[in-house]
Amino acid sequence: MKSKSMKEIKDEIMSSRCHLSFEEKNFQVGLLEPHFFQTSVFPIIHDNEKSLDLLGTAFCISSNGFLLTAKHVLKDLTDKKEREGVVKNGVIDFTELNLYVLYCTNIVLVEGQYFGGLLPITNITYSNESDIALLTIDIPTIDDVRVPLMQFTLSPGIPKLYQQTMAIGYSKKLVTFNGDLSRFQRTINNSLNASKGEIVEIYGNKRDSILLKFPCFRTNARYDHGMSGGPIISVNGGVIGIITMSLSTEDSQEPYYSHGVLLPPLLVMKAKYRESADSKIKEDYIYDMAQAGYFSIDDSLKQIRVTRNRDNRIIGISYSVPKANEIL
Repeated sequence: MKSKSMKEIKDEIMSSRCHLSFEEKNFQVGLLEPHFFQTSVFPIIHDNEKSLDLLGTAFCISSNGFLLTAKHVLKDLTDKKEREGVVKNGVIDFTELNLYVLYCTNIVLVEGQYFGGLLPITNITYSNESDIALLTIDIPTIDDVRVPLMQFTLSPGIPKLYQQTMAIGYSKKLVTFNGDLSRFQRTINNSLNASKGEIVEIYGNKRDSILLKFPCFRTNARYDHGMSGGPIISVNGGVIGIITMSLSTEDSQEPYYSHGVLLPPLLVMKAKYRESADSKIKEDYIYDMAQAGYFSIDDSLKQIRVTRNRDNRIIGISYSVPKANEIL
């Protein structure tokens, strides 16, 4: 079989769209557009020199290499590395962290080999206000063609109560590594899950002071271990939250008791970027980058109000949260 060129691979991937069927009842995802999800939702992998460990899930919000995940997916590891001296004064030596996302597709190059591989994580920024981490990754160029990343549209406004959602992530229960990267990629592809549910509670400030002390919402969807950090998507295809936690349902009448991070705290995080390959590194608020069109973002951004000081620093953010008997 003739191997596909990088241009043919890119054209095949770029023709895909974010398309999920909310009629699907199976937990295992039946992706109608597999290339989109395989090149926008990634397992986070730690190479501990003995094995490749799945830590959680990340998803792309910019084809220039910005990804989101849940802070708790990586914070314990980076804290441990800081104690070991890999992180010094808050500056991480990423060559020592051995953190990657696995870019894996079902595009066959030659028999038994799939297009994909490990992409290094080159920067991590943690939110001070929420369970959010902003990642950047190295995107390789092959045969003068940049490896394509598909990006989600952000929907940072407060979602509606009782609206349907679909969460995407990689289940840790289904992933093992035996030293064969091609086989590992196939296993990873088979562990990509989608879970449908509706939003039943919204906590505009926090749910509690210990586990979920940040803006979040509760759903009755099933979130398995390993899916943390994955996108929670509305019926319109926009990302309205990030998978954060599932709690015990022993005292609940609902089968699943899962939570997602609300996105407004993301907007006051800062990101470093270049406007072009030759330009200097800039740092701006995600909110301002979104306004400038750097990220795909929907009209729900208008629900968010920011307060600035005289130096144009964002010092406050506000939004309205519907009450239990009130549907937006």
